[in-house]
Amino acid sequence: PQQQQQQHDSRLDLNGLVPSRSRLLVLQLRTSGEPFEIDATLIGGGCGAGGAVGDEECGALLARWSGGALSAEIRSRTDAFHARLASTFGLDEQREGGALRLGGSPLGEREKGFAAAALAAQLGSLGFFYGKTVVAPPPGSFSPPPPPQETEAAPLFAVVPSRPFFPRGFLWDDGFHSLVVGEWDGPLADDIAAHWLGLMHEDGWIPREQILGAEAAARVPAEFLPQRRLHANPPTLVLRLQRLLDRLPDGGGGEVLAT
Repeated sequence: PQQQQQQHDSRLDLNGLVPSRSRLLVLQLRTSGEPFEIDATLIGGGCGAGGAVGDEECGALLARWSGGALSAEIRSRTDAFHARLASTFGLDEQREGGALRLGGSPLGEREKGFAAAALAAQLGSLGFFYGKTVVAPPPGSFSPPPPPQETEAAPLFAVVPSRPFFPRGFLWDDGFHSLVVGEWDGPLADDIAAHWLGLMHEDGWIPREQILGAEAAARVPAEFLPQRRLHANPPTLVLRLQRLLDRLPDGGGGEVLAT
């Protein structure tokens, strides 16, 4: 929304008005320049008169999700994350031949912190996309060649390889991502694999790069939008399937990769 601004002491002041159809809310804070922290708590439906949440419940929510209580909750969840990380990936376990080592040395707090940051970045790169894939016609099939065709709109839940530069799904990347995500949360990795398999065409082909939706397409030059059937990726989703089969009783899954 367009808002009037006033010049005041070489600073811009917002007028404090929020039009009823606004989709963006801008808060202006005045500070002394010293470091500070602020907690912004969003309560769906609003508080008090006309809101979906009563004043008493609102107060309880604000008390729980701000200030010292919020800081304590963040510390608790951070500690739980690090404990689960160490347990899941064996960072603190004594193994045959001694503790897990890196470059001949036991893992220290620095290395464990790096592992936590890497996993957090991986999980934080999960995204949900929805849209149509542009598919180029087979080369040499027609003269002149017909224009690229769009598939039916479909969803994809995937880990992107780079949030700032490649914020979209890549088929073989996600097969490798599943090795990490699957250890952390098996059903989550299975959900990702199922979404990819849901994009399979009748002939078994899965477009290697999923540019679904206007936001994803805006990051890709127009000449690279169409996916080509001659372009394929190694079937790394088999890595996730192999892990699932390996966990069957008596190793009943066999060696999928061997075939």
